[in-house]
This record gives sequence, structure tokens and C-alpha cells, in this order.
Amino acid sequence: MLYNIVSSVLRLTFLQFEEENKFVIFTLDSICDIIYLLDFAVKFRTGHLDDGILVTDVQKIKENYMSSQDFSYDLAAVLPLCISYGVAMEVYQHSIYLFTSRPDVEASMIKNILIGEATLRLFKLAKFYSMRRFFESFGSRTNSPGVMRAFCLIMYLLLSIHWVACIYYTISEYEGFGINSWVFPKYEDGDPNNTLHRKYIHCFYWAFLTLTTIGGPDQPDTTLEFVLTCITFLLGIFIFAAVVGNVGGRYYQHERE
Repeated sequence: MLYNIVSSVLRLTFLQFEEENKFVIFTLDSICDIIYLLDFAVKFRTGHLDDGILVTDVQKIKENYMSSQDFSYDLAAVLPLCISYGVAMEVYQHSIYLFTSRPDVEASMIKNILIGEATLRLFKLAKFYSMRRFFESFGSRTNSPGVMRAFCLIMYLLLSIHWVACIYYTISEYEGFGINSWVFPKYEDGDPNNTLHRKYIHCFYWAFLTLTTIGGPDQPDTTLEFVLTCITFLLGIFIFAAVVGNVGGRYYQHERE
């Protein structure tokens, strides 16, 4: 699940990332899809409690699972949308080549395929609930629930920064690189800063400063820039409140002990 949360938006934002790591991404995608399918199949035989009694009847388990909201989320996550889209686009691409062989058309087609596959990959995030339940269950059974809550808080903070960084780059690309001091700067071909890791680090740094409100980002100019900056500040306030609450609860628990 963590892989899909991180990679889906990263691939949608930085097409260069998928172009440079096709084999690795294909392998990890296949492994995750297999795990999702196995989990989907196992849940049809996973017992549940009914008034404190463990239900083991296969038919009742199946009916209970299919009537739950979890089934809808799991079904959305296992649908072979990316494969279907890839096959359809390959057929369409070959039919286009029968009438034209222009390089610009081919490059545009490849870009659209990458964007479409990355967009459909977002459906895998429907299983986010399972990751949240796992950490909640693990935290309730561990001897150090405070440490587990702190770990989850840091993880959610880093994931939030990651998503904000990718959204920042997408908005910059939409408006035009380097049009003002707020957006991502424009680098020419051959510039040592015009690399994938340099772009991501720059966006991550901007998101980190803005989300934690410890830095001073440049003044936004357009409506879209103001909206993203305000949402990021608001998200940072909630995260700060969660940190203060977690530390306060830990201190109160320590005092009682």
C-alpha cells in the first residue's frame, strides 16, 4: 500500500521517473497486484464475529463481505484497469502508425499512455483503509502504543509532504516553469539541475517548508497558487495539532505511571 501511495502520484507528476525505471516499476506493480488479488480472495474465507460468535460458514462469510463497504474498495483496487487501458492504447497506437509515422505524434502518444496508466493506478489507493486498520491493530497490541502513534504520525507527515511536492510541480508545469518566483524554476537542457532527483528534492523542500510553516515560501501570484498555499498551510496546522496532542498524551500517560 505504501508503494502505491508514493509511486502513483510520483509517476503521474514526473513522467521521467517511469521512463527511466520501466522494468523496476513493472516488477513492483506486478507484485502489488498479485498481493491485492490474494488478499481479495482470502477475505472470502476470513471469519468475522457476529454478536461475539466467530462465523466460519463460507456462505455467510461471503455474503457478509460482499455486503460490506470493504468489498467495494477492494474491488476497485483489483480491477485490471491499467492492463485494459494499456492493451487498448497499444491497439490504438498501432492503428495510428498505419496512417502516420511522425515522431512528434509518437512522443505525444507515449506521454498520454504513461499519464493514463499512472492515473488509473490511483484506484489502488482504495485499499488505504486496510493500512490504517493494520497500524491501529498493531498499535493496540504493542507494548509501546505511544511509539507506534509517533511512527504513524511521522509517516503520514512524510506522505503529505510527498503529495504536496508532486502537486506543486504539477501546478508549476501547468502554469509554466519560471513564470514567477513561486513556481518551479525553468532549467534548460544540459543544466546539471535538470535531473529527476534534483527536481524532486526542490519540490520536497518547498513542501516541507510550507507544510511545517517554518519557512517563508515566495508570495503566490495566481489563484491556483494561493489555493495550494492555503491548503498546505491548513494541512500543516492539523499536523502540528496532532503532534502537540500526541506529545501531550504521552506526557500525561507517563505522569500517571
